[in-house]
Amino acid sequence: MSSVLHPVGPEGSGTYWRRRIVLLLVLAAVVAAVVWGLTRGGGQPSAAQPSAFDPTPSAAATTAAAAPATATGTASSATAAESPAPSADPARECTATDLTVSVGPDAATYGPDAKPRFRLVVENVSDTPCAVRMGSQVEQLEVTAAGQRVWNSTDCATAPTSRVVELEPGKPTGAWTTWQGIGSEAGCPTGQTRAGAGEYAVTARLGDLTTRPATFTLQ
Repeated sequence: MSSVLHPVGPEGSGTYWRRRIVLLLVLAAVVAAVVWGLTRGGGQPSAAQPSAFDPTPSAAATTAAAAPATATGTASSATAAESPAPSADPARECTATDLTVSVGPDAATYGPDAKPRFRLVVENVSDTPCAVRMGSQVEQLEVTAAGQRVWNSTDCATAPTSRVVELEPGKPTGAWTTWQGIGSEAGCPTGQTRAGAGEYAVTARLGDLTTRPATFTLQ
C-alpha cells in the first residue's frame, strides 16, 4: 500500500502519479464504454431498427390496413363480360285450329227499350301459347231475325280498334259489344227503326272463324 501511495523508482514521484492518473482515465473510459454498450444492447429497440416482436405495425402496414379492400374493378369487369339475359320468345300466331270462338247475350230476354250486350269468347285449345289479333277491326257481330239481317257491328263503326292478345292454353278471353236495339245497314244510313218484339239470333266472326248463333228474345 505504501508503494502505491509513495511510488519508488529512478524517476520522480510526479511522473509516476501522472502515469497512474492516465491509467485510471483509460480504465474509466473502458468501463464507461462497456456500460454504454450494455445499455444499448439491453434497452428498448431504436425506431430505426424495430424489434421482430414489436406489436406496432409499420407505416406501410398501417396504410394498407387503413385502405379497405374493394372488388369494384373485378365486379365491373364481370358485369361487363356478362351478356344480357335473352328475352322470352314472343308467342306464335294462333291458327284456326288453335282456337274456338263463341258468342252469347248477357240475358235471354230483353224489354222493348233494352240494349243487349253480347260477349265474344276466344279460347286457345292447343298445348302452347299463341297470339291472336282482336278488336272491332277484326271482330264482327251480326243480329238476324228469321234469317234476315237486322244489325251488323261494322255498319256504323268509327275508329276501329285492334290489339294482339296472347292466349294461354285453356284460358278463354272475352270482349263485350253493346247493341242499341236499332237496325243498321252498310254505310250507316240514318232513319233506321228500333227492332220489334220477337226472337233474334246473334253470331260473331273473328278473322276466318264464325260462331254458332245464340238466340234471345226482345219483348
